Amino acid sequence: LKLYFALSPVKCRTRMAASRSSSELGVAALVELHGFPDDVSGKEILQDNEAEELKESRLRVNGWRGQVVQHHRDGRVLVETFKGLRVLVAPENLKEFTPQHPERGGFHVAWPPEGSMESLAQFTATAVDALAKDGFCVIQLPLREDVALDAAVEVKCGRYRWKRLRREFEPAYLGRHQKCKTAWLEEMVEEKEEMDSPIDPLDLYLARFTQFLLPVAPFALDFVPHSRSSGMLRVPSSAQEVGPAEAVTDEDIAKGLVDEHVDYLRRRKLCMFLMVDGSGGELSLYPKDGDQITLSAEAGRLVVFRHDRISYAYRPDSEDDLVLQGWVLT
Repeated sequence: LKLYFALSPVKCRTRMAASRSSSELGVAALVELHGFPDDVSGKEILQDNEAEELKESRLRVNGWRGQVVQHHRDGRVLVETFKGLRVLVAPENLKEFTPQHPERGGFHVAWPPEGSMESLAQFTATAVDALAKDGFCVIQLPLREDVALDAAVEVKCGRYRWKRLRREFEPAYLGRHQKCKTAWLEEMVEEKEEMDSPIDPLDLYLARFTQFLLPVAPFALDFVPHSRSSGMLRVPSSAQEVGPAEAVTDEDIAKGLVDEHVDYLRRRKLCMFLMVDGSGGELSLYPKDGDQITLSAEAGRLVVFRHDRISYAYRPDSEDDLVLQGWVLT
């Protein structure tokens, strides 16, 4: 388990209050696209830096959701959709929406588009408030389909060392009902000079969320973040594929693996659970002093929960499921 102790500053933006008029939508207001023909040319709404193939395609954009990023001088509004694509549209083609409660398939807050410190503060406040009150926070990410696909292909290419954790260790990392194999990332994205893996943009979400917590967690969550763990990939697996989990051996004890595990249990505070790819499922949370919480598993969602107070179980519907996990440690 690799730890990183000096997270570098990052720039990001969060949700601000939006006005009721579509022509006065605030930056980071949640919006839904509507009023377009059945399909539109990508050239009409996509940014110039998008791939030519995508701009040449016909897009069915009605119902796409996202956040306001910027108001242009010509009156159009730049929106970062939850598909990770940025579109430039007229304000009359936008309407505000309010997400459902997380237990009904919604989320607490959307990941902030790049921007102002004021927006960042609002996002962090919303996320920390959910963690303090509910013990968990569901965050909608602007995760591009090609990023998720590239990551899914990457994990199948054979460069990762997939294995089962020790039998005694698995529940602490993988929760209940684990039927999966895991691989730890050898290097965290914030340690790299440049991103060189399809997994790096995903690991960056974990690094940034940890960074956002640093100034507020001691006051709002009653702990001081000291580091985050390296990322852990998990994919479904049968016992025949990777074999049964092995028990802790005397050699493991001599190498200090048990001591490292006890240290992890003592220091872990938050689990960051990023659902990258898959066709759904359930993430169940089991608070020590409350009722079970059941969340729908959707690609493009980051669920953060108090792992020091809540155990969990993850049941994906697809064998092609991919999750990246990490932990905030004291």
